[in-house]
Amino acid sequence: MSTKRHVAKFFIVGCGLRRLHNSRLQKLVRAVLDEIDLQHLRDSQPCQACADRHEMYKYLNSSILRSAPIDFLEFGVFRGESMRAWTGLNTHRESRFYGFDSFEGLPERWRTSQEKGHFDVSGQPPVLEDKRVSFVKGWFDQIGRAH
Repeated sequence: MSTKRHVAKFFIVGCGLRRLHNSRLQKLVRAVLDEIDLQHLRDSQPCQACADRHEMYKYLNSSILRSAPIDFLEFGVFRGESMRAWTGLNTHRESRFYGFDSFEGLPERWRTSQEKGHFDVSGQPPVLEDKRVSFVKGWFDQIGRAH
């Protein structure tokens, strides 16, 4: 019998937890048992640490996607750095890559360091010599209506 089952049996049978339905004690016990499950999941499924996003892309493509065909959607393309990275990693001919952007920068101030117009590339999408890539030019609130 698993540790979780022993603990659950102790609380349910030994402490009469069934009589404490929806009590604070029952909620606490459930939270502890959930944490035991989460810790087991963390221990049995180690998480890959990546130094930067390019390393993460490479890991995802090779280990998770296994270079299978994908539909890649990118919202906010700027100069296409992520798009270039993904098209270079996932070379499956059936993969499709879509970039959505106005290419006119932010419509309003986003952060202190990113004022209105930040990321402006004069309305021009980046040039990528890959037939699997398509760019959809427009503002997010208008793109869905147009397509």
